[in-house]
Amino acid sequence: MREKLGPLDARDVHFGAVTFILTLGSATLRRTLRSELRSGAYRPMPVRRVLIPKIGAPGKHARSVRRSKCLSASHRVSEVAACCGVDTRQRQAFTCPVHDPLDILRDPAFRAPEGPSLLAALPADVRRHVAAAETPEPLPPLLVEALVNDPDERVRQLAAAYQQLTESQVDRLLADSSAEIRRHLSGNATVPALRLATLVNDPAVEVRRRLARRRDLPEALVRQLFEDPCPPVHYEVASFQNLPDDLLRRLIDAGDDWSLHYAAQKPNAPIDFLKRMAHSDAIPLRESAAENPALPEDLFVLLAGDAEPQVRAALARNPGTPAKIVQQLANDQEDFVREAFTRQLGGS
Repeated sequence: MREKLGPLDARDVHFGAVTFILTLGSATLRRTLRSELRSGAYRPMPVRRVLIPKIGAPGKHARSVRRSKCLSASHRVSEVAACCGVDTRQRQAFTCPVHDPLDILRDPAFRAPEGPSLLAALPADVRRHVAAAETPEPLPPLLVEALVNDPDERVRQLAAAYQQLTESQVDRLLADSSAEIRRHLSGNATVPALRLATLVNDPAVEVRRRLARRRDLPEALVRQLFEDPCPPVHYEVASFQNLPDDLLRRLIDAGDDWSLHYAAQKPNAPIDFLKRMAHSDAIPLRESAAENPALPEDLFVLLAGDAEPQVRAALARNPGTPAKIVQQLANDQEDFVREAFTRQLGGS
């Protein structure tokens, strides 16, 4: 989220930032900032003096404010809003108290029989946070049932995506008229993929596409989705690392760039095909071959000497690259290749 907003510092204000904040919801923004500040993932830099930009006058500043310590998260968000011309009443919404869903769920009253009625009395945005909250243990069944039946569709979407559901709850969500609810349900890791088999023929492309991203699909469902007439669904399945050999051969025979791209990355790709990709005139196909950890050694050597830095960088990211090639890439003349090697080293 911070990448979308940019630094929350008045010296570098995005005029589109408030539009994003208002779309996201100030409560969600502040909840995320508070969590990151508490965990140490986000540490604001100390600011001695802040220049406040002047509205409608790029490069000019309305005033200068001296700071001797870090601004609070809510203060920074409020200051961004002020710089972008948001009126006082709207700015107050950025600093009002936020319901922490974990605090709510720690309250014994919400785990008692009256819990669903207490939950229903909360604002919709709070119920959404509860539906999506990461909790140490599953929510009480009565609360999950209340979330699945919530009148707010976004609450039901989040419950479908994140909660541990009973068989009857899954059935109800599978039959929901909202494609977004079915799409969220198809990505719920706690629901066995086989239980979602009916979504293979769902009329909404995004539902089938989200289902195809799951890596726990039984082979029968993989084969059904591979035959999907919609290219985005077909290619989601084509990206599987452990694609059955006959489906891999069909990708190779298809011959289009996307099919060859995915086929070249498969560890079970035929050696003759990998050689053809490594000698291809198309840079992206050589790059795809360089990402394959099962390359024979002669192709590692060939691609390590490729004239294109993005091909050598793909080889530097490849966990199967032999040590002597890795050392060569670590001293590559291109910063881009050396950085790829450093990132791979840091992630291993």
